[in-house]
Amino acid sequence: MQDPLPNQETFDLKFAQDTPLMDEVEKLCAANGQSVQDLEGVPLGKIYLMAQTHYGDDLPPFWKNWAEWNEPGQGQPMGDL
Repeated sequence: MQDPLPNQETFDLKFAQDTPLMDEVEKLCAANGQSVQDLEGVPLGKIYLMAQTHYGDDLPPFWKNWAEWNEPGQGQPMGDL
């Protein structure tokens, strides 16, 4: 069984602590009147779509990079090492 791609993984508060992901999710939640805890277990791809909807053309660089790195069909990003 293959590991899920990042856009299929779910948001994990404990794992995200002290990361740029947590910083951006906190900003998104504050802007939308949500709690970060509300997003526990939500797929990262869905959180990205929430950010895209909220920010529109002003999507922060973090989310632009996230989307670029997690486009469907990329396969394993590290390849054969």
